[in-house]
Amino acid sequence: MNRRQAFEAAAITAAFGAVLLEWAQYCSASSRLSYALFVPVLVLIVARLGGRKAAPTEGSSWMQSGLILLAAVLLAVGTLASVFTIALMGFPVAVTGLLLGHRGPSVLRRHGWAIALLFLIVPLPTPIIDRITPTLVSASGNIAAGMLSIGGEASWSGDLLDYKEHRLLVSEACSGSGTLFILVVLSTFLAGLFRLGLLTGIGAILFSIPLVAVVNGIRIALSAVSLDLFGVEAAEGAAHELLGIVLIVATAAALALLFSKVDRLRTRKVPA
Repeated sequence: MNRRQAFEAAAITAAFGAVLLEWAQYCSASSRLSYALFVPVLVLIVARLGGRKAAPTEGSSWMQSGLILLAAVLLAVGTLASVFTIALMGFPVAVTGLLLGHRGPSVLRRHGWAIALLFLIVPLPTPIIDRITPTLVSASGNIAAGMLSIGGEASWSGDLLDYKEHRLLVSEACSGSGTLFILVVLSTFLAGLFRLGLLTGIGAILFSIPLVAVVNGIRIALSAVSLDLFGVEAAEGAAHELLGIVLIVATAAALALLFSKVDRLRTRKVPA
């Protein structure tokens, strides 16, 4: 990194310093968003997969200027309107502008997934989350009721699951919105890790979205079975959290195997 690049990076960090500090505090205060703290690390890992550096072109300087200007506008509008997500969005936009200016447009092809990961540090606005949550709860509950109906009487209504003589309330914390964020981040990382094409990678990421309802439905169903077999202690507290962690790890392993399979099928079609 030369002096000019170091100066530009320092200037962007200083401009967005307060926003990034608020982002870190915001994520660390929420268990569903704390995983976002790992996104910059994943960006660095994926960025190492690129090839040779390309020289910037005349057009890339214009793109850099445009994106830096857009980042400044987002920061100003977000700050004045007190909308955190708008202000924070300016940071990945500014970083993208620097990359285009110093490495040329080909950086989008070689490091596109790393740049996409950087944009994932911006949490979804609350109005969008409020729309997604009821849909996830409904889908997860119906899947859980369908699974449980095989071994006994089960039904789902609103946010309540009735299983045998038990009734479970699915709270917002168990809606699956946190799982959705984790799987989208993981899928984006795997798409970059295996260097999938744009359409293939987007398709694989979209596949992870309905998978959230399935995973959350399994978690709800297993919680109901644990409640029936072992009592309330097995369906809440540490046992409930451990069940969620185990399912997330198992889902992550399954996604990794899926992306690996897609990568092998893709490489077989490419002539030696």
